[in-house]
Amino acid sequence: MIKKIGWLLLFFSFISLGQLSFGKNARVMEKSPSIDLYANKSVYRAGEPVELTVIAANRSKTAIKLIFGSGQSFDLAVADENNNAVWQWSHDRVFTMAVRSVELLPGQRLKFNAVWRQADNNDQPVKRGKYFVRGWLTTTSQPGSQKKLITIK
Repeated sequence: MIKKIGWLLLFFSFISLGQLSFGKNARVMEKSPSIDLYANKSVYRAGEPVELTVIAANRSKTAIKLIFGSGQSFDLAVADENNNAVWQWSHDRVFTMAVRSVELLPGQRLKFNAVWRQADNNDQPVKRGKYFVRGWLTTTSQPGSQKKLITIK
């Protein structure tokens, strides 16, 4: 019984995606919002919280339809100077498994905030140095990302 319900949910998810992808507004999905990443500072003391903001903006004159494959809307990742992964915002989070769409009207913005506590994915403090922060939307079309350099002294 549970297996049948799972297959039905999967089937209806594909049907929903098909309607979103092949409906009369399919051309809207080809556009991507602009992605901006902000940190409240560029230089931090060791242990100081790093406040991060990801903003997706529709700078076009037509609506943009964003398709998300889960309840997650954005993500952030931190890498060290050697591009080794250090931390990811979504690392220990659980998201609903539901396909959803969001229409971003002309001039409209989506804003997401998070705090990195200067700890790695194992909750160990990171060393002083330079780190690259990357932020993006978790849409099925992956509209792009922004990268920012921060320094921990």
